Amino acid sequence: MTTTYTLRDDKGTAIGSAQLKINLSMSLSATSSMWTELVTVTMVSSTSNVPSLNIAFDASCTAPCQMGAAKPWAGARTLTPGTSAQGTVLYSDSPAVGAVDSLANEYHMYVTQDNTIPLQPNVNWTNPRKVRCDNAVHEPGKGSPGCVYADVRPDLSYSLTDYGAAAATYAFALNYLPNMPKQFTRLKGDSEPNRKRTCGAQSTVPFAQLDPVAFPEDSCDEFPFAGTYQGGTNGGLCAEIVPQFTNGNWTFRETTGHPVTYKESCVRGHVPLPVNKAAGGKYGSFVQTQRLIDTEAFTVSWTT
Repeated sequence: MTTTYTLRDDKGTAIGSAQLKINLSMSLSATSSMWTELVTVTMVSSTSNVPSLNIAFDASCTAPCQMGAAKPWAGARTLTPGTSAQGTVLYSDSPAVGAVDSLANEYHMYVTQDNTIPLQPNVNWTNPRKVRCDNAVHEPGKGSPGCVYADVRPDLSYSLTDYGAAAATYAFALNYLPNMPKQFTRLKGDSEPNRKRTCGAQSTVPFAQLDPVAFPEDSCDEFPFAGTYQGGTNGGLCAEIVPQFTNGNWTFRETTGHPVTYKESCVRGHVPLPVNKAAGGKYGSFVQTQRLIDTEAFTVSWTT
């Protein structure tokens, strides 16, 4: 942000000014509820009668967050045009097991000029983007708390190069099925019932593995994922496809007796088991690194 310091005479008339630029940068951690923020204040320019300014700065956060270090530098720093003051502040939170805390970062800057009476020395503002710290991603007793910007919706991206037939299955669903959900929500509980309804014994149309010679280690990869609230559709109602990489392109064919109507809202892909497991592992890691709590939304995309 940018703020203007204005020097006024005893009648309140503006007789000088200076431009101050404030840069704030923090990196939240998926595995810790303690983080630092880098604070930089630069005196960009000024008129001749504002040769320097004294800058004091402190930060705070809303409860239950606490400050480990509220001031990026001690006292006031004197700045002249083109110079900066820089330092870090420290935040921490200790969410209880299963708890989710929403926090706001707040800032206060005090600006004075030697041999003048400050009329409005205080600049106060709040970061509009709240921080969420939680201890609810993992099962109790497992993992550690961490923090994210919850209003930034995370995207789980699968590369066709790295995840082959699995990524192609998801791309087919997202590109060709208009009824496919546009976003998904994490299911923290047991996902096995969903998997059984789509790929297992509870599907009205059993998933039949293909010729093991032509399609070694064939397995059922469901989308939406079983570990989401959108998963668990009866496999008999899903589009069933066989992704194949031919002449540098992915193509899709139907399975015998199970034509694709393109009205389905789920897919069963014939995917080699190692690729299927790798894709599932990526989702599991994504949940942890993005700290997806139960019912939290995310999107899925694919790249070449």
